[in-house]
Amino acid sequence: MHRDCPQDYAPSRVSTRVRVALTTKQLSPASLKKARLACRRWNHLAASVLWRLFKTDFRSTGRRDFNALLTSSEGGFLHSVRILHVRPSYRLSQNNLDMKLLQLLVSLPRNTLQKFIVTRDIDSSTLGLLIKRQPHLHELSVRIHGSPPDSGYIAGNLSDLESLTVFVRFNQKGYDAWFPHAHSLKSLKVQGARLHGPSFTPWLTAQPLPNLSTLNLCGLTFAPSSGRVDRWLNLSKLTCLTIQNCFNLPEFLQDLREAYLGIPKDSLKTLVIEQNNKEALEQRVSGLLDAIGDLDYLHISVPTAKRIDVACLNKHRALRCFVMDPLNAWDNELHILPHPQTHIYGAHMYDEKELSLLAKRCPNLEEFGTSLPMMSFDNWEHTKPFVWSPAGNRIAREALLVKALVSTDLSV
Repeated sequence: MHRDCPQDYAPSRVSTRVRVALTTKQLSPASLKKARLACRRWNHLAASVLWRLFKTDFRSTGRRDFNALLTSSEGGFLHSVRILHVRPSYRLSQNNLDMKLLQLLVSLPRNTLQKFIVTRDIDSSTLGLLIKRQPHLHELSVRIHGSPPDSGYIAGNLSDLESLTVFVRFNQKGYDAWFPHAHSLKSLKVQGARLHGPSFTPWLTAQPLPNLSTLNLCGLTFAPSSGRVDRWLNLSKLTCLTIQNCFNLPEFLQDLREAYLGIPKDSLKTLVIEQNNKEALEQRVSGLLDAIGDLDYLHISVPTAKRIDVACLNKHRALRCFVMDPLNAWDNELHILPHPQTHIYGAHMYDEKELSLLAKRCPNLEEFGTSLPMMSFDNWEHTKPFVWSPAGNRIAREALLVKALVSTDLSV
């Protein structure tokens, strides 16, 4: 069908089913490319799906010419891009990266991008230009040199932002100036450089983030009072908190507990703590669990043989998933020293009575994960499913585990 087809063939005259097929990824890329040949309107509909996501490393090859990309015509490739993912090679110099990104941002039509991700550090002014030209971003993941763009770039341009990821390897200061302009922000991830970056201190702002529901803190070294996140977000709205491989976490958890005790009601439903360092966390986690309401999901993963006492879950009757994972603790005292009650070497983390108590206190529990005693699979044929030994031939460790699992009706 010719590009200048009669009006009778315009998409407005075709069935709803065809229009939906063109715009909801029901057709393969090859079919969409063929549909572009029907007429101008079909061309635009198909292109909006084909070119919605653009990933680039800024390298020019025999089939890709970056300079030709910048001359995209009206209604062409760049006019269909809504998600821009920049993942430049580290062979590309910093100056070339900043120059090419600026060229691309200037060539993109204004007010079209919905999502921007960059995997290398860029200049702060480049990020400012992006935000000023694309004020309808829903998701932003950035790494920058120095301080973030000031309010001159930000004011009025973050009202649609719902998800933000920032890398604070050099500096965290300045992002709090964004908060008064990001009322729709629901998810925030703060990524640090672990021991090589500055200490993370609580942001201070006159207008805390009002609707933040998901917070992920990763690779940060917490300074004193960092746990007082209530100073920069509405803690009563937070539903999901993830902490991964951070330092000085015991002090952070103590401050966070005090923050939760200071609010009348919380909404936290998911708590995930994943650590690779051997800081003692059990007491602090137990104190935090006592300060918050009724969790749905609790995941504690630390490289020690310590555990969270079942008694700490009294307030969490709605708990549906509980994972207490000591990571690779097979060489720790958990599997070397005998269990204090059974005197069996290699006993599992929770015994029969504790699992029974857990089932009673958390009647909605659907998933439970914990460490298992060491078992030998040397004679297990990998092509056959694993089966427990017959009741009369089970070793003591295996018998206790089976008894605990069966008596509590829990599956691991």
